[in-house]
Amino acid sequence: MKKRFLSMLMLLVMVFALAGCAGKEENKIEDTTTAKEQETTKKENTIKEETTSKKETTKSEVISLEEWYEENKESLKDEEDELTKSYDGMATVTLKAEDNTLIYYTIVNDKEYNTITDEEWVQVFDEAVSEYMYTYVMGAKELVKDANVGEVSARIEVYKMDGSMLYSYDSATEEKFIKEGIKSNDPSQVIGDENKNSQSNYTTLEDWYNDNLEVARESEKQINAAAAEMGYKVELYAEGNTWVYCNTYENTIDVSDPAMQQMVNELFDEDMKQRVSEYEDLKAALELNSGVNKDDIKIRVIWLNPDGSLLYDSEHE
Repeated sequence: MKKRFLSMLMLLVMVFALAGCAGKEENKIEDTTTAKEQETTKKENTIKEETTSKKETTKSEVISLEEWYEENKESLKDEEDELTKSYDGMATVTLKAEDNTLIYYTIVNDKEYNTITDEEWVQVFDEAVSEYMYTYVMGAKELVKDANVGEVSARIEVYKMDGSMLYSYDSATEEKFIKEGIKSNDPSQVIGDENKNSQSNYTTLEDWYNDNLEVARESEKQINAAAAEMGYKVELYAEGNTWVYCNTYENTIDVSDPAMQQMVNELFDEDMKQRVSEYEDLKAALELNSGVNKDDIKIRVIWLNPDGSLLYDSEHE
């Protein structure tokens, strides 16, 4: 039960944090498949649109995440459905906001709740939050990456179906709530204990990956459920201390023309630049899982045609 629950949490945070990448890059590449006589115009329009967007963001007033949530909560239903689906019937998830904190409001169903004790539930959440809190925060940032809301944080709140809170953890304050009468392994804090993951110190990220193939494959499966709708598939793996996202399109993009290849490179380069903070959060999460220093971890993004020919290959160090 404990292993299954931790696996589900990893699926949840990875899908939530990375699914947004799919639509953005797919839309950009669709632009590159237009007729060649329109390529120059398209490129110029893309630059103009990006410049205009940046200007509008600069000019717009900073709002709180809570204000943004009130304006967009109806559009978050699909995200909530995906989060709930990731729990495989174990719980339902609703997204809420308070000031600049995104709240993952989680209700464990009675059938699952009664399978283990309260103490075991707390231990499960303690360990899961310790390992994956950075990716919850990354998911929150992904949601509002195009909004001018400032720095955001995340809070996990877990309830029984009768409405009583079982557990909560806030990434901004590092405050933890545990149901009265239940003992936690570490009642003072979850993140920040340098010896917390001493049992998970691996020589390389690849060693950690090979020791957690089952969870990685499940994560890959969930990511591909979203990617398939956008015309590509994803393979996750590690090489040494490099975490790799290898993406393959279903339809061929002809980059035999150097101008087209340059345009594709520029579009993906821009996307990589926009995701620097997310990659840093991911490196921190991988450090927590593997014990490998995040400064030694690289994030590599590859895009391929169906025949395996290379479209794009870049690393974030």
